[in-house]
Amino acid sequence: RSAPLQRAAASEAAADAAITPNAAIKVAANGMSLLKPIFAAEASLQAAVLGGLAKVDPDEVKAAIEFEKKANGVLIYTYGLSPFSSEALSILDKSGYPYKNIELGAEWFLLGGEESQTRVELGKAGDFGTS
Repeated sequence: RSAPLQRAAASEAAADAAITPNAAIKVAANGMSLLKPIFAAEASLQAAVLGGLAKVDPDEVKAAIEFEKKANGVLIYTYGLSPFSSEALSILDKSGYPYKNIELGAEWFLLGGEESQTRVELGKAGDFGTS
């Protein structure tokens, strides 16, 4: 390899290392994935109760999510006290890419009606770790 290619490869490797997730978070995330069915059932119940009390329209929540997805190149929904959310935000910050963070609440069990319904809709949107 030429010297410029070696420097570019080294720079790329350093950038990749700079945004490697915390090992403890990775292990915890693998364990949490086993609880996904329980979280999904709990989220649906929470949304039914709290969303029902607050008269939340699921279609309006879906529309709001779609609007945010179209308006933002990188979009993340987080919980303020979640170590997983903190780690994801740290990685995004290190990446240098602009992003929008929508904090649903301090933690999943502290959500209101609309936020609970948002959590359910995000879980339906894909199998990528929402809970």
